[in-house]
Amino acid sequence: MKKSLGILISLVLVVASNVVFTACGKKTSSGNLEKLTVVLDWTPNTNHSGIYVALDKGYYSDAGLDVQLQQPPEDGATAIVGSGQAQIGIDYQEYLAHAIINGAPVTAVGAIMAHNTSCLLSLKSKNIERPRDLEGKKFAYDGTDAALAEYKYMVKQDGGDPDKVQWINMMVENVVAALKADVDVVSGIYYGWEGLQAQLAGLDVNVMFTRASDELDFYSPIFIANNDYINLHKDVVKRFMQATKHGYEDAANNAQEAANILVKHVPELDGKLVHKSQDYLSHKYIDDAHSWGIFDLSRWNKSYDWMFYSGLLPKKLPENTGVTNEFVS
Repeated sequence: MKKSLGILISLVLVVASNVVFTACGKKTSSGNLEKLTVVLDWTPNTNHSGIYVALDKGYYSDAGLDVQLQQPPEDGATAIVGSGQAQIGIDYQEYLAHAIINGAPVTAVGAIMAHNTSCLLSLKSKNIERPRDLEGKKFAYDGTDAALAEYKYMVKQDGGDPDKVQWINMMVENVVAALKADVDVVSGIYYGWEGLQAQLAGLDVNVMFTRASDELDFYSPIFIANNDYINLHKDVVKRFMQATKHGYEDAANNAQEAANILVKHVPELDGKLVHKSQDYLSHKYIDDAHSWGIFDLSRWNKSYDWMFYSGLLPKKLPENTGVTNEFVS
């Protein structure tokens, strides 16, 4: 469910060089609500349930906001938020580092999940239970340097030899079909959606989460905001994030209600998958965090340090680059 990092960077380079802020907290014609455009990271799914709960229960309108959801462009939300064409978006911590280095004026303002739920998926018959078991296996990944470095690191940390893995540059659109075809492992997916989807399709799978250590426990997905918009409309960002927090807290406390609301607003979704996914994710929104949306800044910094020392970033980022807990506290 993640976009290609290489494509994202190319567009960020374009928009960041000439940012024109166009969204100015406009009033709508009805009720004097502040119009706010929020760009999702993917098609609607249970990662977004808290947003739909907040919409359905009127938390945004109570906060004086008219929230408009928008599907992401092919290149992801960071580019459009950085350009000022949207005020809020959803993306991923590891993608944000490159965007910021390339000049994108964006800041992470809230964590949707307390921990990364990305995983590797394989058929049980392949006997892949830990990273070093990947030796000799055909491993499908999205072709980015960041993804390859992460997976190689996992194998090496577990005592395996990354050079013995058959790395296949392949964007997997259908996890079930891929696992039934000529690959042993698919990656870059969220267990709470594609992983459960595979199980619902009758596949007997092994799941290996990529957060093998703190440095790989990237915040994914995250809310981001345009820096110029933050500076001009800090109160609006605060109201949005607090209303969103209320929505995710409700989703965490009542999975069935959250699933029903998501299906009501997005009826084309598979209701069975939504309910199964929501049962899983409702426990993950807050997990061991102090409260919803809060970033562990030590972990945030550790992940960016790992990216630098792994050769994925051209320079070491200062502590707390591109992140704040101000709006979810």
